[in-house]
Amino acid sequence: MKKIPTSEILRIKEKSFEEAWKYGGELLDDGSTYDLRRIEQAPSRGAPHALNDLIEKMRQRLLELGFDEVINETIFPEADIMKQWGPTGFAILDRCYYLAALPRPDVGLSSQKQEIIKSFGIHLPPKKVAALQLTLHKLKTGELESDELIREIAKVLDVPDDRAIQVFEEVFFEFKDLKPLASNLTLRSHMTAAWFDTLATVQKYTAVPVTLFSIGPRYRREQREDATHLRVHDSASCVVMDEDVSIDVGKWLVEEFLRPFGFDDFQFRQVATGTDTYYAPGKHYEAFAYSPDFNDARSNDAGWLEVADFGLYSPLTLANYGIEYPVVNCGIGVERIAMIAHAFKDIRTLVYPQFYGEFVLTDDELASLIALKHTPATLQGEAIQQAIVSVCKTHGADASPVEFVAWEGELLDNFVKITVIEPEENTKLCGPAFLNEVFVKDGNVIGAVKLEGLSTGITYIKAFAAEAAYEIEKALQQGKTKLEVRVRISRSPNDLNLRIDPIATRYITSRNKKIDLRGPIFTTVRMQAV
Repeated sequence: MKKIPTSEILRIKEKSFEEAWKYGGELLDDGSTYDLRRIEQAPSRGAPHALNDLIEKMRQRLLELGFDEVINETIFPEADIMKQWGPTGFAILDRCYYLAALPRPDVGLSSQKQEIIKSFGIHLPPKKVAALQLTLHKLKTGELESDELIREIAKVLDVPDDRAIQVFEEVFFEFKDLKPLASNLTLRSHMTAAWFDTLATVQKYTAVPVTLFSIGPRYRREQREDATHLRVHDSASCVVMDEDVSIDVGKWLVEEFLRPFGFDDFQFRQVATGTDTYYAPGKHYEAFAYSPDFNDARSNDAGWLEVADFGLYSPLTLANYGIEYPVVNCGIGVERIAMIAHAFKDIRTLVYPQFYGEFVLTDDELASLIALKHTPATLQGEAIQQAIVSVCKTHGADASPVEFVAWEGELLDNFVKITVIEPEENTKLCGPAFLNEVFVKDGNVIGAVKLEGLSTGITYIKAFAAEAAYEIEKALQQGKTKLEVRVRISRSPNDLNLRIDPIATRYITSRNKKIDLRGPIFTTVRMQAV
């Protein structure tokens, strides 16, 4: 199977999900073995994502500075927000995502449901009824995980998985009516939320100074996602807990951390009191770095970009968690640094290039997506292909009528004679374009004898010779003893025995580029089997 017949699968799904599911599985069960060389012989190592590449570099930099890495928690009760923010926490909760879950249903097995199960041709004695009721009870009490339910139904009723799915879908309708119920648990909206529990625990068995860092996602309930806003973004956050630690530690952290990433000119600006109340009054700063190619709407000076914020945690907040030492925290938005480093104007393009990135293929990539459509399957067939090319290169300009033997020998248990012919008078063995080569230039695919572009290594005569050898093999397998293969004027890749990958075709048409492979080839190959 080359491609999945999506339209057919969806047509079957309209009638029955179970049948479409089963049909799809049968398509894949072809008994073939995948050629791992398609992966192992890739031209180069895989490409990392720009964001994760930066995260790894940030990790290594913080480790160099002597910080130990931890993985902070992601889920917190809303009470933690209040412990950190105080009365303003009610406003902060507006930007938090609350977690919700479906309640476990109380599913019964009435006589009506049992009759429906029997209507599917399933034998349902009292023993199976009791076992199925026990399965549903285990789901309710949490003894059975929901993703194991279908498997257990199939096991209890002694039916295949597709029939178990049908029973679940048409009998236990209660699942369709379930609505999620919100909890008081929130997703981490800022990495600071996680540090207090970590520090409160670590201080019990670690002597100060404590230097830790964590890099991970934050989840914000943004009203929209646009060029500067994402609902999920990453923070590189670090803390220093020690006696008499001061705000200068935060300034040092910003400078030492970011200097290897191309920043060496910084400004530190105090943030207005009362904004982030987990910081002590007057102890919260924003760090700006100079980058002449960018303008920051939050900066009054062109070229100065906010790259981090840092501060001393409020002793009141620390006291809420029983933390006994002062703490400096520094947080850096990973995506923001990556945007500057890679000159991205839209954060979505950086993080989700598969959705927002510009579709670009280099000429090298385009050339790799062009290949012969049909090629011979045997070594003798490959020899025939090469012999046809050799004859045409040597005698292509000879006046007709003319005939040249290209190859003789045994092929697929037949002794065959292959000739290149042109019976008509006043012409030549091959047409004017037979030596044209397929080139890629600036996103265009062009056939020419010579061109200042990237050659695919495929000439018109090579492509035709491969087609001729392929057709000769096929004819012999069908019991034929004679065959003529002729190419006239090339107007499209198909005329030329070329396959251009649909990815390349879409790219070329979307860029208003062209595929121009026109040209008269007028070459004929004849096969005679003895």
